[in-house]
Parts: sequence; C-alpha cells; structure tokens
Amino acid sequence: MNIKITNNIILIMKDYISQIEEELNDLKLDNLLSVIIILLSLFNIIGDLIEQEGVIENDSKKKELSHNIYKLALIGSLILYFVFFKRNANELNEAAYENKDLFPYKIRQLGSTLFIIATLCIIYFNISNPENIDSPEI
Repeated sequence: MNIKITNNIILIMKDYISQIEEELNDLKLDNLLSVIIILLSLFNIIGDLIEQEGVIENDSKKKELSHNIYKLALIGSLILYFVFFKRNANELNEAAYENKDLFPYKIRQLGSTLFIIATLCIIYFNISNPENIDSPEI
C-alpha cells in the first residue's frame, strides 16, 4: 500500500515539475520573441536614418541600402508572425482538448493569420514595385 502511495506521489511530482518546465520554456520563448521584436524595430530605425541621409545627400546607394534593411525587417516580421501563428494554433488545439471556450483562441488565430496575410501583401507589393519600398508599417 505504501509503495502505491509513494509511486502516486512521484507521478504527481513529475507532472508538476514538467508543468513548471513547460511554463519556464514558454517564458524563455517570450523573452526571445521580445528581443527579436526590438531588433526588428532597430532595423527599421536604422533604415529610416540611412534613408534620411540618402535623401539629404541624394545618394541612391544609401536609399537602396535602407530598402534592403526594410526587406530584411519584413522577412523577419513574417517569420515572427509564423511563430505566433504556430503558438496560437497549439493553444487552440489545447483549449479544444480541454473543452474550453474556443472563441478567444479562434480570434487570436484569426489575428495571426491576418498579420501573415498583411505582411505577405507588403512584401509582394515591395517586390513588384521596388520604387515604393518604405519602412514596414506592421
């Protein structure tokens, strides 16, 4: 009898520890995503500064460099939005499994989908008309 109780306690402790580890991993991912968002914002600021110099000096190479920085920021944003999409899809599936109200999870998934669509549109229009490349608005 004591062995069975001890085994149950061990199983409960393992489950508790795995939940804590999962939560810590989620928090680490949040920190990483925050750093990436900051870096993408810095890319846009640097791109703006270089473009301002290019306009003032009438330097087409600086304008082109700023456009390449904007493209890089857009691609980074797209990757970031795919991460959010995947994360929201996992949370939606988890909520469905646990029989939770799915409405908030579906709204988050829809928001992630719309961000991906918007970013793809901006990338498409920047590629199809490179003269109008500007700092990404997303």
